[in-house]
Amino acid sequence: MSEDTEDTKFDKVTEVYESLANPLENALEIIETVATASQFIPLLREIAEFAGGLLELYQNAKYNRRICGVLMIRIQSALASIKSLEIYANEFPESTDFFTPKNNALLRNFQLVMKKIEEFIKKIQNIKNYRLFFQANSIKQEFEELTKEFDDYMTSLNFKMIIDMKQQSKRDLESINKDTNDMKMHLQSISESVNFSKEQINQIAKNKSNESELLQKISISVQNIENFTRIKNAYDKPEKQALIREEIITSVCLNVDDFTVDDETPIRGKVRKWYYKPFGEHEVALKELESNKNKPERFELQVGILKTINESRDIIQYIGLVTMNSMQYLVTEWAEYGTLREYYEKKNPDITIRSRLALEIARGLNYLEAYKIYHHDVRSENILVDYLEHAKITNFELSRGFSEAIKSKSIDISMENVRYMAPEKIKDRSKVRYNSKCEVFSFGMLLWELAEQKLPFSDTGLTVLAISQLIIDNTINLKFSSPDVPEKWKSLVYDGKLILIFDIYFIILHYVNFIYSFSYSS
Repeated sequence: MSEDTEDTKFDKVTEVYESLANPLENALEIIETVATASQFIPLLREIAEFAGGLLELYQNAKYNRRICGVLMIRIQSALASIKSLEIYANEFPESTDFFTPKNNALLRNFQLVMKKIEEFIKKIQNIKNYRLFFQANSIKQEFEELTKEFDDYMTSLNFKMIIDMKQQSKRDLESINKDTNDMKMHLQSISESVNFSKEQINQIAKNKSNESELLQKISISVQNIENFTRIKNAYDKPEKQALIREEIITSVCLNVDDFTVDDETPIRGKVRKWYYKPFGEHEVALKELESNKNKPERFELQVGILKTINESRDIIQYIGLVTMNSMQYLVTEWAEYGTLREYYEKKNPDITIRSRLALEIARGLNYLEAYKIYHHDVRSENILVDYLEHAKITNFELSRGFSEAIKSKSIDISMENVRYMAPEKIKDRSKVRYNSKCEVFSFGMLLWELAEQKLPFSDTGLTVLAISQLIIDNTINLKFSSPDVPEKWKSLVYDGKLILIFDIYFIILHYVNFIYSFSYSS
């Protein structure tokens, strides 16, 4: 057997070394990959958590939901990739080449784009930024810049979109146009509900700024909302109530000597017509209140706060409180024709007047919603009609416009309110949170009543339980018999009852405005 040469020995040593070195290098490479991947895990989780917060922001969005929605479609696509990468980083770091310093930097920049999207959503949700919707292409331009930056990072990170981008571009444009137009209409409807004083009208006329009359009116309306919000926030915090007490309480407590009455003034239950001297012997309504000895000052604050929304011509005007013979009375404007039901039973108004009344009710609900006040008991008994035959929303005893507005409270079901109650509130009154959809359902039922001029289910002979079951089972089946009711009105009622598309009131206003214009053009 021949002896190995020096070269042969060297080759064998090299072979043995390489056989040992390759696994070692592979192991070191794997260790390095795992270590690099582990650095991604906190970042991936942070981005996933932030994306989840954006989705929650969208779910709670009150305005411009279409714009927010098309942004959330992109966020959902990114979130799917982020969650997959987190699994890879934890379990299979060596099976992907994603975890590089370059991609780490891209992810961090991508997170900054998401934060820009958050700021954008918050901005278009804030009614204070109303001017944006009247500036040509302002929102559209910012939206396009944001989505382009987002989409570019999706491409750079090799994240897959779950949508067809050509179709999405069309959807983006439609969403911007529809939301912008709806928001303009919403803001305009708020300003139309405001009964501007002569001083305000004169000031608008004298104003030489470049803003239109509409924008100036919207500006005043938004200022009113901000003032109400400031006072309301102080009311919700007992330690701050003293700050607003002097501001609003002095106008609440009225002098009993300023009221006169005669034997012929009408009485409606606990409400009686009186005359108020400071208003030039103007007719006012005094409603006897239940004993409020425990917290009378807190109730005075509530009435004072409600007086701050007196600008609306579509809700009953709060004047204050007066004490007579140890009894406390709530003083509001007088409604000559009584409730909406009393009005239509007595006057039998034609479709033109009924359409206008529907518009005024919707506009009033829209106004209250802008102030984050839900009525909670929308029905014909809580709509009054004044001497000019205008509808006024009243009876805020069940309204929760303060911190209570977001709490779930049980309202007893009766034959009076079950006709208008949303199915979710009937099923679980104490746990289901009252929201605008519940109010819209009631509005839909009220529209049917106004069209037919009779109470829903009044000719069926059904019990409270039977009516409740019909509403829960979505088998209401209310028919229209009045020949003068437009088809658009009928579709609005059905949509309102089924809660298919309505979430905020400017959508209602769109349709009611159509009915109103239709009635006048016919």
